[in-house]
Amino acid sequence: MDDANLKITIGKSARAARVALGLSQADVAEKLGLSLEFVGRIERGVALPSVPTLVSLSALLAISNDVLLGIVSERTTRAHQSPPPPHQSRIRRLLDRRLNRAPDSTLRVVNLLLAEFENSARTSRRNVHRPQKTGKKSRKH
Repeated sequence: MDDANLKITIGKSARAARVALGLSQADVAEKLGLSLEFVGRIERGVALPSVPTLVSLSALLAISNDVLLGIVSERTTRAHQSPPPPHQSRIRRLLDRRLNRAPDSTLRVVNLLLAEFENSARTSRRNVHRPQKTGKKSRKH
């Protein structure tokens, strides 16, 4: 297999695995420490990743190097692999990316806000089950 075909094979395999996991190119770039442009170039079959990048990419996408390289099909290896990681919602991935880049002061503020939200939720759940007191008491004559 020549370099051009290898690039295309790796790109198609990587894109198919990424989409199957519900990841965006930005998610892959962030987790591998690559630029978004480079991930796109790999998937389009324009760039050939280094061996360490290829190994990291296959681990992230939960597929074997052989599948990425087109040596075996994904169907052949699927029976021997552990299930892929559970899907995360898009908003959770976005939040994770933003928090990873946030300074410590921002993380402290976010942590305080979350603690307040949790406390508020606990308080409101307790109040739902209690009968409300009325201000008027009945007087007996």
